[in-house]
Amino acid sequence: MTRRSRKSAQSITGWLGFVAGCLMVAGSLLPWISGFANIIGYITQSLFQLSPIDTDTVDGFFGIGLGVVTIVFGLARLAPSFIPSRFARSPGWPALGCGVLLSVDVPRALQMVTIVNRVPVGGNHAELGVGIVVFGAGMVLATASARLGQLAGSPASPSPGTS
Repeated sequence: MTRRSRKSAQSITGWLGFVAGCLMVAGSLLPWISGFANIIGYITQSLFQLSPIDTDTVDGFFGIGLGVVTIVFGLARLAPSFIPSRFARSPGWPALGCGVLLSVDVPRALQMVTIVNRVPVGGNHAELGVGIVVFGAGMVLATASARLGQLAGSPASPSPGTS
């Protein structure tokens, strides 16, 4: 791979990582559940509020933290002269963390939607919100960025067996 194509691949993976991190942060703040209940009114709950009891959770902070880490990894690939190379790591680890969050919180959100929809009083309706889709898209882009970085052989993601 030539130096120019490696730099181009590093730029692409950097932008993918940056956009992925922004999507993760936005997905954490957007509603994961939206709907209407006759007794309560309109319902919107973000990743911060996905709890079976009426308390906030720390999952939103984890989602935002994973997004910020992915943004830093992306910026480190875009501007290696401004950010130390130790920060130019693969966004695959934050993507794995997003997968864990999704595997825990999507069933929780589905359970809450089911509870609202089963209330016998007419007019209740809840559905999964756009936050899940945006957060998941960030996870997919972070995974793509990590994989493209490995395929391009960028120094930020060394090949297995090398130090």
